[in-house]
Amino acid sequence: MDESNAALEQQLQREKDERREERFIWIFVAVMLFDVLAVEKMSYAVVLLFLLQLVFLSFVGKWLGIEAVAVPLERLFDRIMRWLPESSDSSPKK
Repeated sequence: MDESNAALEQQLQREKDERREERFIWIFVAVMLFDVLAVEKMSYAVVLLFLLQLVFLSFVGKWLGIEAVAVPLERLFDRIMRWLPESSDSSPKK
């Protein structure tokens, strides 16, 4: 009886994990579709939009418990933020 309960719990956990991953994939596809439609109408706001989407996707990945997605997205966001110029350096000099 205990073995069958454990097997059912493990199967249920696998099913939950698969559904979470599927939800994330659908959210990711929706974001990419939005990008395709919106990027042609935007110019410089694309960079800001991309950064906001990275934050959003990493939050959704954490919320759904998909660390395999959340951690690389956070690393990418950190790398991009280090690559961008500092706000104090970009201020006009007199």
